[in-house]
Amino acid sequence: MLNQNRFLSALLLFLCVSQLQAQVKVYEGQETIPTYKIGTDEVSPIFYTGRGVQGAQGKVYPYASQTKLGDSLVDVAYDMVYLENEYIRVKVLPAFGGRLFSAIDKTNGHELFHTNSVIKPDLIGTLGAWVSGGIEWCFPHHHRTTTMLPSDYRMINNEDGSATVWIGETEKTRDMRGVIGMTLRPGRSYIEVDYRINNTSDVTTTFLFWANVAITANDDFRTFWPPSQEIGVYHNNSSFINWPLSNKTDDYGRTSYEEGVDLTWWKNHPNPVSFFMWDIKEGFIGGYDYGQKAGTVHVGDPFENNASKLWQFGPGLQGQNARRKLTDDGKAYVELMTGTFSNNQPDYNWILPHSAKDAKNYWYPVRDLEVVKNSNTDASATLQMRNVKTVFYGFNTTKDFKGAKVILKNGDTVLEEKTIDIDPAHPFTSTYKNRKALDEYQLTVLIQDAEGNELISYTPYKPKTPQLPEVQEKVKKPEELKTVEDLYLTGRFVEQFRRPGIEPDDYYLAALEISPNDYRTNLALGMRKFNQTKYGEALKYLQTAADKLKVKYYQPKEGEIFYYLGLTHQAFGHEEEAYSNLARSAWYYQWFSSGNFKLAQIESTKGNYQKALEYVQEAYTTNNRDGRIVVLNAVLLRKLNRQSEAATLLEKQIAYDPLDFSVLYEMELAKGNSSMEAWRNNMQNPENNYLEIATNYMNAGITEDGIALLSDLKNVSSPLVHYYKAWFYTEAGDSSKAKEALAEAKNASLDYAFPYRTETETVLNKALEIDANNATTFYLLGNLLYDKRPDDAIKYWEKAGA
Repeated sequence: MLNQNRFLSALLLFLCVSQLQAQVKVYEGQETIPTYKIGTDEVSPIFYTGRGVQGAQGKVYPYASQTKLGDSLVDVAYDMVYLENEYIRVKVLPAFGGRLFSAIDKTNGHELFHTNSVIKPDLIGTLGAWVSGGIEWCFPHHHRTTTMLPSDYRMINNEDGSATVWIGETEKTRDMRGVIGMTLRPGRSYIEVDYRINNTSDVTTTFLFWANVAITANDDFRTFWPPSQEIGVYHNNSSFINWPLSNKTDDYGRTSYEEGVDLTWWKNHPNPVSFFMWDIKEGFIGGYDYGQKAGTVHVGDPFENNASKLWQFGPGLQGQNARRKLTDDGKAYVELMTGTFSNNQPDYNWILPHSAKDAKNYWYPVRDLEVVKNSNTDASATLQMRNVKTVFYGFNTTKDFKGAKVILKNGDTVLEEKTIDIDPAHPFTSTYKNRKALDEYQLTVLIQDAEGNELISYTPYKPKTPQLPEVQEKVKKPEELKTVEDLYLTGRFVEQFRRPGIEPDDYYLAALEISPNDYRTNLALGMRKFNQTKYGEALKYLQTAADKLKVKYYQPKEGEIFYYLGLTHQAFGHEEEAYSNLARSAWYYQWFSSGNFKLAQIESTKGNYQKALEYVQEAYTTNNRDGRIVVLNAVLLRKLNRQSEAATLLEKQIAYDPLDFSVLYEMELAKGNSSMEAWRNNMQNPENNYLEIATNYMNAGITEDGIALLSDLKNVSSPLVHYYKAWFYTEAGDSSKAKEALAEAKNASLDYAFPYRTETETVLNKALEIDANNATTFYLLGNLLYDKRPDDAIKYWEKAGA
């Protein structure tokens, strides 16, 4: 009995230790990194004047410009978040946009991504300062606007033993949520990354999403693409080239290549250059360092991750100069970027109001394989001819497979078959020598697990040498286009791709000179004018389109005409017209959710919670991932004492978007707690985060929850918090508290006071009803409106200075 007890105790200890080893660790710490600290951000607003960044509009406002670079090196302690399992150790740096800073392959000590010995910014980013290294999450622009700003973040231990670091934000220029979850799983060597993209605004907009992946490069480094990728393309589809061996060209991206240059090698590019995959068929890209015998591979669904790109400064003089600006150790790097819902750069994809999109991506280390020929989340494979009789082949796996079977075949003939144990620390390679010459394209290599399931295989791709496509036509000036269709389509292109220094309205207006009642152009202009808060012009164009489509007589295909008419009438306070148009927009599937959501808000502001709930639950039936729809649904359920139903909705949504602080606030309210103090350390900018939460209650006319939320903030620095409090107090009928809040706003610093939400115009106009001569209010209105209505903005600034 004693021996049996000892055995059971030992077994229990073994199981506990095994379980602990299987768990992924997520924890916080600090690291000191020598840093060239940037100077103080510009305290005054920087408005858009046509500046371009990465081929698109380089808008700074409503963020602060970061152009004051430092020239002295100091030690800075950075908060770091760590993820670690038996194979990988990941570092995430919340201070710089939640960048994946480093990932170490624990089996050999190899760094998957490029890391610098110092933090050394250069003027490359949208706001100015930018640093290289790791993975930069570029959303909704490239480079990301907030790449050098703190990110919201949260650590989650998942029930299956995995752990996730979530980073993200509601981006100010788009009112869109971009949230990234980086996960390590027990027993897996890949970093699993989830993207959560949510247009929380009421209008259609555009975005891009690129993971900017930096990997250290040198003369031993080469990039690998799927063998089926035979064409590379430059930015804007402006140049094409054969891949991997170049055709002779004098004008590929400002670089000349002789015929037959192997473009996969870093050392073969004299100038900075980009290569995008053209017409992608397979979902992987990677790079390998022959000196280190190690590399990194990315895997993603090619239908979601529809673009990959190699960028490098190169070994030439421009590259050397770039390295001096970005690091002190002289290390070079390439960027093996992956684009999600994108094709090229700059490439922006349309997204409807309250739409949610998500995608998965994976990165993991590879060893000993040299050039990977096929890759998925289980394994990577290579097969290379050393000569006509000799085959080199091998596999890496992302988990332990005991009793796996590797097979090399020539047609149906098995040349070599082995049973092996393979795991991320122990890759498999073999060199097979045949007595006779082999036809490479008849060979196949594959690996199966112990049950006979294929993990991955590869049969060499026979090049088809396709003809290079025609380059994309450059944007013509409006006066160069003669037809309404060409003017309309070019205007839409410029609008979608946010071309700097080019105004879409010029094309639309030129089209209307030819055909004043063209419904497409009137609809496009109406939507643009609404986005610019020029509601009078918006209504004129939208009504012209509606009349042309004879909406009084029959239902047109274009449901957006009713949706935007509803929004515009609502902006004017035309309640009946707004209601009827929004209701009619809900006849269309693509506008069903957004239309019902707006109707729910209208009913909620009247206190008709039951009717509002009916509308928002209709919206939820076709859209259960938009944070604002979920929050309003939960708020109304709470108001109707249906807390358990609200809790179910909130739990589901917070699992999808763990950084949605509006959801977390509703969860706190359900517990009888109106404070968000427990979550402030997770917020990039608590005052702005609080305002984002507050707009949910403002738009639903629920004042008491907005007041409770904003009253939780102490030592407020932004005047906007006081203005929003004044609005809530006014709507609640407490004029005394409203005046107190406005007095505090008047005394607050105007440094970094950059309002941008459409709700803020309502808030500030309400403040003018209380204090009609408040210079601070006029100044903020000018800031808010300048990029959209500059004439109105200037009038407000003149009043502020009077």
